[in-house]
Amino acid sequence: MWREGGHFAVDVLLQALPQGLARRVLRLLVTLCCTAFALILGWYGLNLALDASATSPILELPVAARYAAIPVSAALMTLASLRDLVLLVIEPAAEGHPADVPVQETASKC
Repeated sequence: MWREGGHFAVDVLLQALPQGLARRVLRLLVTLCCTAFALILGWYGLNLALDASATSPILELPVAARYAAIPVSAALMTLASLRDLVLLVIEPAAEGHPADVPVQETASKC
């Protein structure tokens, strides 16, 4: 979901801005915040996984193995966010970018 931008988003501010540079700058700021979140999550998740020394009582598996999912997922989120940052910087300013379309119009019909 993170990679496709399918996570929950409130786009009221994005839709209130005129198309063009203002929307592009807002998308850039949001993507930078997402990247920062993923990096912080990865840092704390890695510390949690490395500090875990307990084993699960029934299966006797290391708890660190379960906690390792946090930094691995955060690394994938960071890579996807960095890709989005690069695309925002190098792509030509195009009208009707998918991120500019309201959520109601892009949601799949059930």
